[in-house]
Amino acid sequence: MQNQPTIDLSRRQAIKRIGAGFAALALLPALPALASDGKLDEAVRLKHFNLGKNKLALTGYDPVSYHAGKPKKGSSKRALRFKGVIYRFASEANKQTFLKDPAKYEPAYGGWCAWAMREGSKTEIDPKSYLVINDRLYVFYKGFWGDTRKDWKALAKKQTNAALIKQADKSWKKFVG
Repeated sequence: MQNQPTIDLSRRQAIKRIGAGFAALALLPALPALASDGKLDEAVRLKHFNLGKNKLALTGYDPVSYHAGKPKKGSSKRALRFKGVIYRFASEANKQTFLKDPAKYEPAYGGWCAWAMREGSKTEIDPKSYLVINDRLYVFYKGFWGDTRKDWKALAKKQTNAALIKQADKSWKKFVG
């Protein structure tokens, strides 16, 4: 009889762990949407991505060029439609690089400002205001109302980039389901 509390406690712990496991499994279908916007279907992308005229992303900047450290304007002659979204590239090599791993090169949050997404809203960007964090492109607003890239960097010193990204991912999930 003295062992009974230990057995009950172990059962409770096991039940909690099983429940937590099922909860984690329920979240698995949502993970690809957060990890890669490229896995979203075309209708969702066209509805929620930050696209200009003719469904153009990043106001025509080459998404691969950001990873090289300097965003460059892409050419309409080297445009590519990927799941409804038009990307332009500065070179044929960049276009081919994109095709090998689109999820790596597409901007996070459909090209909306990462700082604003962290706060739960969609805000236009300055395509020259960006960060590449863990091989993922994050773009920011810079203009009359402030410099959100600067704000992000300052807050990341206190909370870490991972914490800020987690907050923005949560908001993005509300938009794309």
